[in-house]
Amino acid sequence: MLDNERLLNDVGVSPYECGSTSMPPIPKGGLLVRVAYAGACFAEGQVKKRDIRPQLPGLEIAGYVQDVCSSLPNKNFTQGDKVILYPDEGVLSTGCAEYLAVSDVSNCIQIPPSIPLEVAAQLSGSALTAYCALIKAKSHVEKLREVKSCVNVMIIGAGGLGLWAVRIAQALVGPTDNGVRVYVADHSIDRLLAAQDHGCYDIIHWNEEDHEQYIVERTLDACRGGVDVIVDFVSSPRTVQRDLKVLNRVGFIDSLGHTLKICF
Repeated sequence: MLDNERLLNDVGVSPYECGSTSMPPIPKGGLLVRVAYAGACFAEGQVKKRDIRPQLPGLEIAGYVQDVCSSLPNKNFTQGDKVILYPDEGVLSTGCAEYLAVSDVSNCIQIPPSIPLEVAAQLSGSALTAYCALIKAKSHVEKLREVKSCVNVMIIGAGGLGLWAVRIAQALVGPTDNGVRVYVADHSIDRLLAAQDHGCYDIIHWNEEDHEQYIVERTLDACRGGVDVIVDFVSSPRTVQRDLKVLNRVGFIDSLGHTLKICF
């Protein structure tokens, strides 16, 4: 039987070590997946809210189907299929392993050959978190588009989640000339330039060394009419207070899954 190389931490403290464990058996009606990529991250968004706590990072997983249980009904999987794993507690404790057993095949999603696995690995984690946040805001944007010529959407934080949000927003609402403008605010110039490269309408530098009122005024000036929808991936007390100062009279805030609809 083959060994299963994985990252180990039996004592619960650093440093981690790479070691061998026995190959996991193929679950009845399930699959065995050979891991190709695992993001060095812990739980985000809805997964975090459900209190999934892996011992080690690695919840964004992509790989290949290694073997399929003979009792799996409606065999839609074949050996070698490219797949990603939805990070459910029944699927994994960490992706830092060579092989993972998957009991519930609904958590195993086939990926088209055209999508590289290193990109696909992010879809079930950071991309899904950003997508869920934007879906919550979409109905409010659509209502405002009926009564306003321009709807301003601002994404707080230009890290991985923020960059995914910029791209997903473009897919959900279309180009900026259709009346929806996506702004990105962050304290890092480098991150803002990355957001600009990803196609946001404009960037706003929230330099934490500046006076708070100056940051607020600069944001309102950049958005030319305030902000209608805010997706805050930072959600610190400071950013949430700032969000409220730049939000329009009927506004929508999604603060990392904690949605606030503000009506003055």
